[in-house]
Amino acid sequence: MPGTLIPPWFVDNAPTPDEFATASVIWGISLGLTIFAVIRATNQTYHQWIRKHKITAYMVFIWLELVSSAIIGGTAWGYMRKDIPPSFWYYSGTIFLWFFQTHCILQIIINRIGLIALNKVFIHRLKWAVFIIVLIINIAVACIWIPSRLQISETYITINNYWDRAEKAVLAVIDLCLNVYFVYLVRSSLIAYGLTKYVRLYRFNLFMIAVSLSMDSSFTLSSPWLN
Repeated sequence: MPGTLIPPWFVDNAPTPDEFATASVIWGISLGLTIFAVIRATNQTYHQWIRKHKITAYMVFIWLELVSSAIIGGTAWGYMRKDIPPSFWYYSGTIFLWFFQTHCILQIIINRIGLIALNKVFIHRLKWAVFIIVLIINIAVACIWIPSRLQISETYITINNYWDRAEKAVLAVIDLCLNVYFVYLVRSSLIAYGLTKYVRLYRFNLFMIAVSLSMDSSFTLSSPWLN
């Protein structure tokens, strides 16, 4: 049954069996990692409260990122299973959660940079600059992606096919620059002064940068159905 604001000419592009199988495996892995992340985040939040008796912005970002990602993953799987019908509310809710997801992950990285960087004024400006840039991207995505998914017109669908990949590329570049800056600070400000215990952190982040780049690249080049 068509959902809210679904036009009569709406065509439901169902995933192929291979796409659904892949999505199910990814969702299963994500669910397991989410449980591990909740335990880790709970532990970190508890120790932060013991030390400072307050919840820091970093922990708020962690929880918002965790919750929004888990909900998006669960609802997307339900959408593919046809348990959740296409509607204006589903697409709007997905975009709303995606706003939190994109903002929080980048602010988490900036908060990590702020722990090492000496120029706190620069970090403050960096936080606001990234926030404003991502906010503009978010608004543009909402204005294009939602009408495209509702199939309001071929124009929106065509624009989204290009804009969706463009905004993913821009966010990937921002993410890459922030992560590269972080590992640079770890190497130049910590490891270079003999703090060899941070070598593992340095190598782990290099590995995660490679993983993040590969995922961003695959999403940017993904099929139109996934956009």
